[in-house]
Amino acid sequence: MKYVEGAVKTLLDQDNTLISLLDSSGVVATNKIPEGAELPSVLIEQTSWTQTHTKDGPSGPDTYRFSISSWSEDLIEAKNIMAQVKDVLNGYDSTINGFRLYIKKDSQSARREDQIGTEGIEGEAHDYIVIHRF
Repeated sequence: MKYVEGAVKTLLDQDNTLISLLDSSGVVATNKIPEGAELPSVLIEQTSWTQTHTKDGPSGPDTYRFSISSWSEDLIEAKNIMAQVKDVLNGYDSTINGFRLYIKKDSQSARREDQIGTEGIEGEAHDYIVIHRF
C-alpha cells in the first residue's frame, strides 16, 4: 500500500460511524475490493500524483488525486456511506501516520453502477485532492 493512500485508509478505518455503516463484514480497501469481501465496502484508488521536488529535495507539497467509491446492493446505502466518507475527509487538515495532509473533495462526482460486473451492485464515487505538506 502506498504511504499517503495508507494514511487516507487509516482515517476512514478510524471513523466509528463509517465502520458501523459498513456493518461487520464490509471493508475499506485500496486498489481493489478483496475477493470474497462482503458489501457494503469502500474502495480507495489513487488516480494521479504530482511531485514537487528538485535535485535538492522537496520544493513544495505533493498533490495526489484519489477516487473513493462505496459499493452496496442498495444505492441509498452507498450514498449514505459516501456522505460519511465526505464528512471524514473533506477539509481534513492534520497529521496522520506521520503525513501532514490537507484533503478536499474535488468538484467531480459520479454515480457508478455495475462496474464490478455483478448485477445489482450500486456505487457512488467522489474524487478527492490530497495535498501532502512537508
